[in-house]
Amino acid sequence: MNFITRCPECKTAFHLQAEQLSAANGWVRCGACDHSFEADKNLYELTDEPWPDLSLGAAEEKPTLKTKSKSGLFLKSLIVLAITGLVVGLLLQIALVQRNWIAAVEPSLSPWLTKLCDCQLQWPMDAKAVHIESSRFELQEDGRYLMEFQLKNTLSFPLSTPSIELQLTNSDDQVVVQKIIRPEQLGLTDMLRPQRNQLAKLIFTLNESLPVEVVGFKVELFYP
Repeated sequence: MNFITRCPECKTAFHLQAEQLSAANGWVRCGACDHSFEADKNLYELTDEPWPDLSLGAAEEKPTLKTKSKSGLFLKSLIVLAITGLVVGLLLQIALVQRNWIAAVEPSLSPWLTKLCDCQLQWPMDAKAVHIESSRFELQEDGRYLMEFQLKNTLSFPLSTPSIELQLTNSDDQVVVQKIIRPEQLGLTDMLRPQRNQLAKLIFTLNESLPVEVVGFKVELFYP
């Protein structure tokens, strides 16, 4: 008579004959894990009836997918939307504050920036980027003074033309006359073209009652 036994350690099933059980007094050794056990405690007789379930180990459970709760997904969505809103708001604020610089660097954005601020765009201001390349100051035969100097925008995009603070000096380099001159008084437009020299020119007369002789001038650029 044939039997089937199963190792209690690794659950391996294998055939046994009655003679093998008698010779070993019921004890057998598993060929899979080398565990010794009493075969008659895990013994099944082979018949024509369906075999018992001798599958290895416990029945395998199907994995279950953990689904995220709707409340968790909703909260994460709100956080993502809030962060996105903050980033967009920050970018719009930067665009609003720096609108003149952005429009100067990328003129195609000017219409959009104008709508964003609902205002008139202006050329950006940077007095340090405007250099005085050369200058000339002299008294003409008709008694008037001529002042000329070259302004250069050193940047690669247009800048607003600065005003100047004109200081006339005497032979001791002391300031005797000080006056603010606007760009249009110098024959300049409101915009300095990039990487270009532009001539500023001013002809003026001085009050005859001025007690000292004017021999030179100083110019400082600024934006009112």
